[in-house]
Amino acid sequence: MRLSRQKRTILFADIRGFTGWSESHSPEEVASLVNRYYATVEATFGRYRVVKFKFTADEAMAVFLEADEAVRAALDLRLQCERILNRHGLGAGIGLHTGQVVEGLLGSPQLRFYDALGDTVNTANRIEKSAASGEVWISEGVFSHLNNRVPVDEPQFITVKGKDQPVRVYRILT
Repeated sequence: MRLSRQKRTILFADIRGFTGWSESHSPEEVASLVNRYYATVEATFGRYRVVKFKFTADEAMAVFLEADEAVRAALDLRLQCERILNRHGLGAGIGLHTGQVVEGLLGSPQLRFYDALGDTVNTANRIEKSAASGEVWISEGVFSHLNNRVPVDEPQFITVKGKDQPVRVYRILT
């Protein structure tokens, strides 16, 4: 589990409208919904070859070996999230990017954990932030690595925090 450079596809999913929804619900209701969301994400990712996934509040991140697998998982995740979130007036935005990461064990001598870091991870997160509820956006990097093309909208360029140049993305239409 030494740190090594690898090509990976990173997926981020985040609940849209969660902060506002949380404000008007009890902490127990918030925890209940987050637990259902976590269980849904975990069950969905369990059907795919995910290197690792993790949660931070209402956001999920996953590391995939292949872009095709990541896109299939993203489309499945969107459908599964709609089933639990739509009844609360919520949804999830999903973003993916493919590129080089450094992955392996990180942390202190007392607490070590596997993670992936680098511009690819940051870019995937920024793409996800641009996706509206129910949308899956992929970068040019993901699109160029797909063996089975998925229907996408015309490419768009988005300006993302921390990037000097706009990022070319595609919204998946299915």
